Amino acid sequence: MHNKLPVQIVSRKKHGFLVPLDKWLGGELNRYAREIIINDGNCSMRVLGRDKLERLFNPARGLKSLENKIMIWRILIFELCFKQYIRA
Repeated sequence: MHNKLPVQIVSRKKHGFLVPLDKWLGGELNRYAREIIINDGNCSMRVLGRDKLERLFNPARGLKSLENKIMIWRILIFELCFKQYIRA
C-alpha cells in the first residue's frame, strides 16, 4: 500500500467514519424506521412509550435534529437485532 497511497494517508492514525444519518433518515429510511420503532409489540415502545418515540420523529433543528437521528438509529438497530436474534 505504501507505493499506492500518499504518505499522509499511510502514516496517519486510524479513525472511524461517519454514517450519513442525516441523509438516510431524511429520506425513505425515516418511514421504515418509524414503522419498526413505533410498533406496539416492540421493546422500545414498552420501555420508552409512544409519546417519547413520536417526539424523536418530530422535525427539529440543529444539534437536536442530529441527536434525534442518532437516537432513532440506535433504537432501530436494537429493534432489528432483537427481532433477528432474541425474538426469533
